[in-house]
Formats: sequence, C-alpha cells, structure tokens
Amino acid sequence: MHGGVKNQSLSNGRSVVVCFWVCLLCAIFVIVIAFSIKLNLDFLLGATHSTWAKPVSAFLGLVVAILAGHLIVGPLLNRIDHEIREKGVCTPFLWTDEQNVRKWENLVGRGGGGSYLGFLERILFFVTVYLGNWEVAGGWLLFKLGSKWESWKIVGEPSKESLGASVDGMTLLLARRQWATLGYQSFLVGTLTNALIAFLAVAVAKWPY
Repeated sequence: MHGGVKNQSLSNGRSVVVCFWVCLLCAIFVIVIAFSIKLNLDFLLGATHSTWAKPVSAFLGLVVAILAGHLIVGPLLNRIDHEIREKGVCTPFLWTDEQNVRKWENLVGRGGGGSYLGFLERILFFVTVYLGNWEVAGGWLLFKLGSKWESWKIVGEPSKESLGASVDGMTLLLARRQWATLGYQSFLVGTLTNALIAFLAVAVAKWPY
C-alpha cells in the first residue's frame, strides 16, 4: 500500500504544479488583455470616452480581480498544501492504516465554501481600495481573524486520544505541526493573495487616471 500511495502522491503533485503554472499564465494573460483594453479606450469608446472611461475602467478592474483571483488563489493554495504534506509528515499513521489515513486527509483538507468566501473577499477588497474606504477592509480583517481564532479553539489540535494509542510522542508533535501549518498557511496566504490581487485590479482600474 505504501508504494501505491506514494506513486499516487507523486502523480497528484505533478498535476498540482502543472495546474498552478497554467493558471498563473492564464491570469497574466487576463491582466495583459486588461491593460491592452485600457490603452485602447479612446479608440473603443470614441467621443464618449470622457463620460464612460472611469465606469468602464472600474468594471474592467473588477473583472481582473474576479478572474485573476479565480485562476491564482485556488491553485496556489493547492500547491502549498501539497508541499507541506510532502515535505512534512504526510500523516501520523505513516500509511499503515488506510481508513485512518483517509480520515486524516479529510480532516486537514480545506473545508467546503472557502472559494466562495475568497470570491466575496476579493470583491470587498477591490471596492474598498478603489473607493479608499480602508477602514472597511480593516474591519473585515479583524472580523475574519476573530472568526478564525474561534474556529481554531472549537476544533482544537490533534491529541494522542484522537490519533490513537499507537501513535508515539514524536509523531504526535509532527501531526500537530502539520495541522497548524496547513491551517495558518491557508489562512494567511489566501488573505494576502486576495489583497494583492485587489491592489493590482485597482491599479488596472485607475491607470492612467
């Protein structure tokens, strides 16, 4: 079972890396197209350029935030998750119990609904930065941190009782490290990437005005 799981892990790893780079190139292509449209607004809008330039630019920036975020954030988090699992201990059971391995992988995996939250967060960041309402973005970050802290307290951390009596102390520490790393990396990287994409989208929307 060890060899089969390892081969499957390597195959999944290659797929994750390829998916990440393809999506990143697509996101860059979207940004280049957006800047190209901005450079040709005079030609595209004609005499109405002065009236419609800013609304069209704002809409274009919002499209960049949505598409670039969709193409970058998910694949980036998947790649980070994969690297953490590969470079750290993949499971506290060391592939000896298939049922427990699957339970552990489901437990440390990202829960459903995160992509929808990220989508809304990118829109919120874009609108607040575009309008200059920084306090709204700051309030959201405080609320998000508080909510995440509360969820971490509820879920807790892996214990010897939850992992089983056969797990030794070192494996327990490794499991806790992987648990914590996957949690805060996903939280921090996802939030920071959404913020950076929003800043980039605002730059597209406001350039050269």
